[in-house]
Amino acid sequence: MRVLKFGGTSLANAGCFMTVADIALQSAAREQIALVLSAPAKVTNLLVALVDAAAAGGEAREEFEAVRKIIDPLVAELAERYPQYDRQRVERNIAATLELVEQRARGAALLRQCPEKVAAFIESRGESFSIAIMAELLSALGRQIRILDPVRLMLAEGGVMESQVNIEVSRERYLRMGIDAQAIVLMSGFVGGDAHGDLVLLGRNGSDYSAACLAAAALLASC
Repeated sequence: MRVLKFGGTSLANAGCFMTVADIALQSAAREQIALVLSAPAKVTNLLVALVDAAAAGGEAREEFEAVRKIIDPLVAELAERYPQYDRQRVERNIAATLELVEQRARGAALLRQCPEKVAAFIESRGESFSIAIMAELLSALGRQIRILDPVRLMLAEGGVMESQVNIEVSRERYLRMGIDAQAIVLMSGFVGGDAHGDLVLLGRNGSDYSAACLAAAALLASC
């Protein structure tokens, strides 16, 4: 399996998502591929700012609105371009995630501090937006999709905000997932799961690391 990683600049707007989808379709015609995606450009920085604002006791309204101004037009344009694109499903997914972010941010504001596990969850939501948007786009283009949950796949060891992946255990987990050879695999970058199954971060620029870890796990699994 070939692993392709796309960073935030490559996912900055609807046109970028369409370009990535075209690359994915062309590559998948030759071999099985996986896409590891970052958050759309600027979104992670906004989520980090949101965490900081909440920890200072603020409502982080500006940060929430700025995230929506990036994501909402992107989804709307893809839905306009592709008749099969299920805009409502994507918007429900994103709205549910933002509601969880808002709940956690309110709690942090009340405490005037943000626990690391809460910060890790919030700061990694941009990647989940990219996965939801891309999964629907590839489905609208007629492709079978398999989404891998990196929290279940990648065993990460270390601190909540910066961990390292245990490749051997992750390989064993990958083997048990039974991935259909016809599917395009999608996985969020930046995150893994600790020994308790809780979400942890792989550090900033962790999406590159995620892609390398997925490629290593898949390669070892094929040996």
